[in-house]
Amino acid sequence: MAFTPAWLPDMADFLSDMPANMQQGEYWADIHPAYKERLMIWNGKVKAAQMDGDMHTLQYRGDLFENPEEQKTFKAKYGYDLAPPKTWDQYYDIAAFFTRPDKGLFGTAEAYKRGGQQFWFFFSHAASYTNNPNVPGSMFFDPETMKAEINNPGWVKALEDYKKGLDFNPPGSLNNGSSEIRPLYSGGKVAMNIDWGDSGILGADKKESRIIGNVRASVLPASAKIW
Repeated sequence: MAFTPAWLPDMADFLSDMPANMQQGEYWADIHPAYKERLMIWNGKVKAAQMDGDMHTLQYRGDLFENPEEQKTFKAKYGYDLAPPKTWDQYYDIAAFFTRPDKGLFGTAEAYKRGGQQFWFFFSHAASYTNNPNVPGSMFFDPETMKAEINNPGWVKALEDYKKGLDFNPPGSLNNGSSEIRPLYSGGKVAMNIDWGDSGILGADKKESRIIGNVRASVLPASAKIW
């Protein structure tokens, strides 16, 4: 049976513990601690095995980011080097810079479709502002009171960012789920996108991609302020 890690607390009482002989060897050692120690364990017991490192990354195009003329123009305009964005502010600078509708190019692509993957993309923005390492487990709720944190300044800032991104997405992006943003990246329509690993795979597919040799990836942007 396969399920998302978020469901583990609801299912743990109905699952046996992982046998001890499965908790050893090269494959066990190869599981990253972020998954092994946080997503596979409930109440101190290993209840599941991670099968997919299911995380968002930033994809960008090497032919644009590594172009000397683009680099020169960007630095003259923004005052810093064109590179994978370290912060969300840089992300939106870069997205604005590459948004050129007259040339069929847009800055970025994210999923906004209601009922699609919208909330996962919003969460990736909010995590930068709300995942305080000094207050574990507080992104969604106050751990002491269980009061929802959805209206705190971090969540509000993330929503403002997420909405702002529509200015740099191709037309019709409110109807785009993750399956729609992948061909936008591999087809050379956007300078960046946020996605799981699928965009990189499609971008490297010689039968599908127009950006062969220019697929690049980076960690998601971060925030200089946290709540």
